Amino acid sequence: MPAGDTIIKLPPVKQTITHCRVLHGKKVKFHQDSTGISLDLATVKLDSLVTTLELKTKGN
Repeated sequence: MPAGDTIIKLPPVKQTITHCRVLHGKKVKFHQDSTGISLDLATVKLDSLVTTLELKTKGN
């Protein structure tokens, strides 16, 4: 797995993301092309190597 951002593409519907496992020190970007919803999290800094990230997005 190459180093860098983890890109997660969402379908153009109401979407809920839970329990997304991310590695320490990685940058995580979420985007939804059809609606232009985007969230760019800064470098993840955690005490443990893996954690649970909960992100919820709402459609119109």
